[in-house]
Amino acid sequence: MKNILFRLFLLSGLVLFTRCEDPDNAIYTVLEDYTNGAVLRTKSDPRNSFQFNRSEPDQAFFVKIEQQDEENGDLLERVDVYVTLNGSSYAEARAASFERSAFTQNDNGLNEIEISLTLTQAIAAIGAASSDYSGGDSITVRLELVLTDGRTFSSGDATGSLQGSYFSSPYAYNAVIKCIPASPKPGTYNIAMQDSYGDGWNGGFINVVINGTALAPITIASGSSGTGSFVVPAGATSLEVNYSSGSWDSEVTFQITRNGESIYSDGPSPSTDVMVFSICNP
Repeated sequence: MKNILFRLFLLSGLVLFTRCEDPDNAIYTVLEDYTNGAVLRTKSDPRNSFQFNRSEPDQAFFVKIEQQDEENGDLLERVDVYVTLNGSSYAEARAASFERSAFTQNDNGLNEIEISLTLTQAIAAIGAASSDYSGGDSITVRLELVLTDGRTFSSGDATGSLQGSYFSSPYAYNAVIKCIPASPKPGTYNIAMQDSYGDGWNGGFINVVINGTALAPITIASGSSGTGSFVVPAGATSLEVNYSSGSWDSEVTFQITRNGESIYSDGPSPSTDVMVFSICNP
């Protein structure tokens, strides 16, 4: 009996030893192939809402980013900015480069910088002409993180987890080219309005203020649809248009056009902020 127990003990010890030394275990394969990387995190929504302005080509696209790596940012060498005019035959081009010296250290102890790029800079880097793009086109702004050890990280390395709410690291931003004039564009502005329930806007209305003078509210008193308009005279210096909330904003939608060009739409539940029109035609 003792011999049997002794043999079982030796056998179990051999099995235990073999398991501890087994180099083919899957976890060893995972750890052997595992390497630490680096990431660029979008810290806040950029000014201008990821857009360029054709009416003011020197107005910049901005995005604030935070850089992190396995050595607490010590591996950072630079961040390169590449641009592509989507839908064109032009190749992607490098438009700017930000060296480590341009970064500051934030409250988290990480490298931080605000990347800025104007439409003029982007188009010059691409080599496009002004006739090659218009309002509604877009430019992809792609960031590439370059480390001191030669490794690079960009949009091709951004997995689903890196693009989530915490890391928010797409490395690339699709910037729409809009035409936002510095002063009000004169002309007739037409508004098509809808109410999905069919009982009017229930107190909601569109408010228009031209040169400080408020016009009559524009709304649907009853029914499922309606139209309205206002005229901006030549030489106007200010124009503010906003939606004033009613009882059932979830039923409200509308579209605004000028000279046949669609310049704004919103709803259901329209924003009450001052509307920013994108007007590309004269």
